[in-house]
Amino acid sequence: MASIHTQPGRSNYFASFRAKGRQHFFSTGIPHTPADPAHIEAHKNRAQAKAEQMEREARSGVPTPNLATREFLEDFAATRTADPDTARRTANIVSRFLSILGDLDRGPLTVVSPSHVLRYRDTRAAEIEASTVNSELSALNMAFEKAVNQGFLLVNPVDLGNMQLPESSSVRPLEIWEIKALLLATSRVDWRTCIYIGFYFGPQLVDAAYRLWNDTVRDEAGHPYLSFPGSERKAARKIRIHPAFLDHLNSLPRVNEFICPSLAALQRWTVDDQFGQIVTAAKLGPGVTFRCLRHTYARLAGVPVQRFDRATPEAPLAFPDIRVPPLPCQLALVGPSSSSS
Repeated sequence: MASIHTQPGRSNYFASFRAKGRQHFFSTGIPHTPADPAHIEAHKNRAQAKAEQMEREARSGVPTPNLATREFLEDFAATRTADPDTARRTANIVSRFLSILGDLDRGPLTVVSPSHVLRYRDTRAAEIEASTVNSELSALNMAFEKAVNQGFLLVNPVDLGNMQLPESSSVRPLEIWEIKALLLATSRVDWRTCIYIGFYFGPQLVDAAYRLWNDTVRDEAGHPYLSFPGSERKAARKIRIHPAFLDHLNSLPRVNEFICPSLAALQRWTVDDQFGQIVTAAKLGPGVTFRCLRHTYARLAGVPVQRFDRATPEAPLAFPDIRVPPLPCQLALVGPSSSSS
C-alpha cells in the first residue's frame, strides 16, 4: 500500500509505493504545511488518496497474466481458510467443478458460464441432499465473487438466488434400532467407526470421516475427549467420549493419522455414495442421510440442531450404548490400542 512522507526542504508530500518490481518515490504536488493550519489534516488525507491513486495507475500498466481457471480455483481452495476440514471440502468442490469444465479448465475464467454451474448443481443433487449442494454452491460463489472483485470476470456465474435448491425439512432423528441397522449393514470397520462418531458427537459426514487420532485428548482429570476444530462458520468443540465409543476406539489399529483411514482416502462424493449404499442395505428407505445422525444427537442432547454450542461437553455420556458385535479385524488385535492413552 502506498505511503506518504515529507522531506526536509520540500514543501509537498511524497508518495512511496512499489510497482513493476521496483520502489517509486514521487511528489504528490500537495503541500504538507498549508498556510492555514486548519487544513493540515485535509491535505494529509488528500495526499494519501493521491498516493494510492498513483500506485494504482502505476500498477495498471502491468499486463494481467492470462490466469487459467484451474489455477485460479485451486489457489482459492488453498488460501480460503486455515481450517483443515474446510480446506479439504473446498478442494473437493473445486476438483469436482473442474471435472465439469473438462478441457475448458485451461482457459481464462471467462469460459465459465452459468450453465456449467447448473450442470454441477444438478449432478450433485442426484448424489447428496439439497442443503449440502447449496453449501457447495456458496463456496463456488465465493470463489467467483473474488474473481469479479479482482477484475477477472465481469459477472459472477453463480446466481445463488436462482440456483440454490429448495431444502427439504424431511431430515429426521433416527431411532436406536435404525442406527444399529446401519452399523450391522456394513462390515467395514471404518464405516462403523464413522457412524459411531455421527451418533455420539453429531458432526457432518466430512467431519466424522476425516477425524484424526490427535483429536482424541484427555483433560487434567484423565477424561477422554474428541475435539473438532472450529472454522469461520462454527466454533471449535471438545466433547467427552462415551465409554462405548472409547472401547471401540481401543479395538482399532492406528494405520495412519486418521481414525477412519480408508474413508479419509476417498473423495467426498465417494464417501456420500458409500453411506447411501449402507442405508439401502439397512432397508431404511429414502430420506435417511448422515445428517439424520446429527438430528439424533440434537434430540438426545436436548438442543436445536443449529445450536450444538448449547450442549455440554458431557452430554453424550447420557446417550445409550449402541455397540454391535465387533468385526473379526477388531478381535484380531492382541490388546487395546494407544488411542486411550
